[in-house]
Amino acid sequence: MGLSDIVSARVLLVDNFDNFRMAVMRLLQQLGCEHVDTAVNGLDALRKCRNLQYDLVLCDFSLGQGKNGLQLLEQLRKEGQLKPGAIFVLLSDEFSKALVLAAADAEPDAFLTKPVSTKTLRDRLARLLQQRRAMAPYWSALNAGDRAKAIEICQVLSQAQGRYQNQVQKLLGQLLLEEKRYDSAEAFYRQVMTEREWDWAQLGIARVYAAQNDWQRAEHWLEQALVSNENCLPALDLLAEMQAATGDPQARQAVLQQAVELSPLSVVRQQLLGQQALDNRQLLLAANALRQAVRLGLHSCYDNPDVHLAFVRSCAELGYTDREKGQSFYKDAKRVLEEFDSRFTQEPEQQLELRSVACAFNAIGGDAVYSRQLMQQMQAEHELISLPVTILLDLASAADYLQELALRDELLEQLRQHHCQDQAVLEKVDVLLAEPLSRKKRERLASLNKQGIGLYESKNYPQALVCFEQAMCEFPRHSGVALNLLQTIVAALGVAEEKEPHRRRGQVLIERLQQGGELDIDQRDRFNRLRQQWAGMN
Repeated sequence: MGLSDIVSARVLLVDNFDNFRMAVMRLLQQLGCEHVDTAVNGLDALRKCRNLQYDLVLCDFSLGQGKNGLQLLEQLRKEGQLKPGAIFVLLSDEFSKALVLAAADAEPDAFLTKPVSTKTLRDRLARLLQQRRAMAPYWSALNAGDRAKAIEICQVLSQAQGRYQNQVQKLLGQLLLEEKRYDSAEAFYRQVMTEREWDWAQLGIARVYAAQNDWQRAEHWLEQALVSNENCLPALDLLAEMQAATGDPQARQAVLQQAVELSPLSVVRQQLLGQQALDNRQLLLAANALRQAVRLGLHSCYDNPDVHLAFVRSCAELGYTDREKGQSFYKDAKRVLEEFDSRFTQEPEQQLELRSVACAFNAIGGDAVYSRQLMQQMQAEHELISLPVTILLDLASAADYLQELALRDELLEQLRQHHCQDQAVLEKVDVLLAEPLSRKKRERLASLNKQGIGLYESKNYPQALVCFEQAMCEFPRHSGVALNLLQTIVAALGVAEEKEPHRRRGQVLIERLQQGGELDIDQRDRFNRLRQQWAGMN
C-alpha cells in the first residue's frame, strides 16, 4: 500500500475546529507521518504554503471567516504553490449538488464527506499515495520542464490496464493539446473512445477542432459530451468561448445561464454571465448575476474590480428603465461603492472610473446633489475629451437623468466625432440617444418593434410586454418604444387578473414621458390619449 510514503511526506492539515485537527493529526502520526503542520483558516494555510511546499494538504471546505477550502485551492493553483504531484483532499459536512460541481471545477484529488471515519480516510490516503508513487516519473519530468519526456511516460503508462489508466489518459490528452500536437491528440482521443465514449475524450476532440477554428465540428463534439454527461461544465465553458469568438452574444448568454444554473457557486461563470447580459441589455439578469459575482468574489483570487463597477452600472441602467426593479438592487450597489476602496488597490484611472460610476448611479438612484458634485469635480479636474469612453458614457448618462442636456449633448457629440469608425462605441452611444445612429441598432429596434406590434395586434399582451420591455432596456430614451410599452400595459390592464404590477409599471412610464420633453406633436397627442385611457381605468 502507498501509506509507506506518508512517513516522509510533508502534510498540511487545515480546519478551524481544534477537535477535528487533533483527531486527524493523531491518525497521521499513527500511520508514521513525521511532518504535520496545521492551519486554522485559509490565510494561515496560504502563508504556510508560500513558505513550504507540501506533498499532501487535507483541508475542510468551511474555514470560518476568510477563504473557504475551494478558494484556497484556487489561489494555490493560480500562484503555483502546489508542486506537480502534490495531493489536495477537500473535506466537507455539506454534500449539495452545487458544492459537488464547484469542487469538480477546482479538481481536488479527493472530496470526502464529514464525518469521515478513520478507515475511510486511511484507505483513501493509501490509494492517493499509491497513485502518486506510480506517477512519480511523470511528475518529475513535468517538474523539470521536460514535457516531451512527460508525454512519453504517459504514453507508456496509458497502455497499462491499471487502476490509474483513466487519469493517465486525461493527462496525456491535455499535454498533447497544450503542445499543439492536434493530430496526435485527436487520434489518441478517438482510440480512447473505442473502449468507451468518455465525455472528457469527446471534449478533448472538441478542443482539437476549436483550436483550429473548426467551430462546426467542435460544436458537434461538445453536444456529444453533453449527451454523455449533462453536467459537463467544461463543455459549456468551451461552447461559450466559441460563441464569443464567432460573435453570437445571445447564444453565449443562454449557454452561460445554463452553466450558472448547474454551478451557481462559480464566481467566474457569474462574472461572465453578468457581463454578457449587460452587453445584451438584459439588465435584470445582469444585475442578479453580477451581484452574485460580487458576493462570491469575497476572499476569492478571481475577484475583479471591473465586475463591481459593472454591477453598479447594471443597477443604474435597470433603475432608469424600470425604477421598481432597480430599487431592489440599490442597497447592494451602495455597499459595493462604499467598500470598493477596502477591497481593491486602485490605479488613478480606476479611481476616476469609480467616481464616474458613482455619479451615474447616484443621479438615477436619487442623490442628485451628490451626483452633481461629482460631475462638477470631474469637469474641473479633467478635460472631457481626454477621458476614456466608459467614463464619458457614465457622465452622459448622469447628465441625461439630471436634465443637464447641454452637457449630455456635448459628451455624446464628442463620442460620435472621435469614435465614428468604432461600431462598438457607437452602439453604446445609441443607448443614450432618442434615435439610434448605428445600422445594427436601427435594425434591432425595427425588429423588436415589429415583433411587439405583431404580438399586440394578436392580443398576446404578455409576450408583447416582454418584447417591448426588452426594447426599453436596449433603447431606454426612445419615446416611441415607451409609448408602445405604455399602450400594451393599458391593454393588458383591461384583461389581467393581477392588475397591480401593471398599474405600478404604467405609472412610472407616464411620469417619465411627462418629464422627458422629447415627444414630437404626434407622439404628444398619442400620449395624451393613452393618459386619458389610463385615468379612466385607475
